[in-house]
Amino acid sequence: MSSLLRQILLIVIFLVPISVCAQTFHEFFSDFPNKQDTSKLYVEIDNTNFLKNNEYFNPFVEGYTLIGYWLKPQVKYNATKRLSFSAGFHAQKYSGVKGFSEFMPLFSLEFKTGEHSKLIFGNLTSTINHNLSDYILADENYLTNNVESGLQFMHKSKRYFSDTWIDWRQFIFKGSPFPEILLFGTSNKISLIYKNNKSILDLNLDGVASHVGGQINSSNDYVQTIMNSVTGLNYNIYPKVLITKISLFSHYYTSLDQSPTKRLKYIYGYGLLSGVEVSNKYAKLRMEHWFGDYYFTKFGNQMFSSLNIESPNYTEDQRAFINAHLMAKFEKIKNIKFGLGVNLYYDLYNLRMDYSMGFYIKSNFKFKLIK
Repeated sequence: MSSLLRQILLIVIFLVPISVCAQTFHEFFSDFPNKQDTSKLYVEIDNTNFLKNNEYFNPFVEGYTLIGYWLKPQVKYNATKRLSFSAGFHAQKYSGVKGFSEFMPLFSLEFKTGEHSKLIFGNLTSTINHNLSDYILADENYLTNNVESGLQFMHKSKRYFSDTWIDWRQFIFKGSPFPEILLFGTSNKISLIYKNNKSILDLNLDGVASHVGGQINSSNDYVQTIMNSVTGLNYNIYPKVLITKISLFSHYYTSLDQSPTKRLKYIYGYGLLSGVEVSNKYAKLRMEHWFGDYYFTKFGNQMFSSLNIESPNYTEDQRAFINAHLMAKFEKIKNIKFGLGVNLYYDLYNLRMDYSMGFYIKSNFKFKLIK
């Protein structure tokens, strides 16, 4: 164990000086700044190309490689200062697969309910833009399941961020041979202490609830409701020297099986996440420690659960990891980002190292049609 831990530390020490353009996964893939466009009608093209190799050697998640792209062109119309519409399509393509794996129409209605808030009906501002942890909503959804559809309310001001939504993943008609699947989520960040960008203490209150079931379908699948919550503190310091930001965080996670018929091994579990991020103008490196006791999740990263909810026969009551995350980025071309990511996961109980590497290109272009 000590030998492997020394290897991890050596890797991290080696990465720090070369991570001059590093960003975390969330910051790199979050949507480009969404300023209110004054154009009456414009076209927006969003595209992400990815090559992600997951070298996993654990019984919870098998290793696999993702290579491909998705394309999302949309026409957006600002009907008034408060009301806008968008329509287009989403196309998902994996290399080595004939045709598109996913091709679907997109439509959204967005209504500004206030100076800092808005309501979205249709396709949502999705995945990592919810600002949820990988432990309750997997980051990789951005690459593989980017489209969400339902209802969303967002508020963003200087000291308060809130995102509450329902993602209706599978709709059913009477007699459908499959169950309905939906995800309800809420993500909230409150700045408790705000000292003119010198230091900020944030409180996170997040939760998701997944439901598989329905009454009018003919599926034999049993009704399942899984709930997860996160409560935690983030303390950010801004030295404004060589290091411009230091973040310390500590979060408490819960999992609860609210299904009418309990069929999983666990009914309740919890997890503890703590760590540090060190940043400068161009760099960010994140170190984490995770401990889970009977913890499980429906749509989070299954690597850290005590059971994989899709195949729950193999279980480990306690899980513990030390993780390191790094993403180098190049952003000298307007509207285009290039990223190179590395993630290290060391299992403290099984003395095993898993890792993933990825190369990404994200672009976003707008073309005005009517001013």
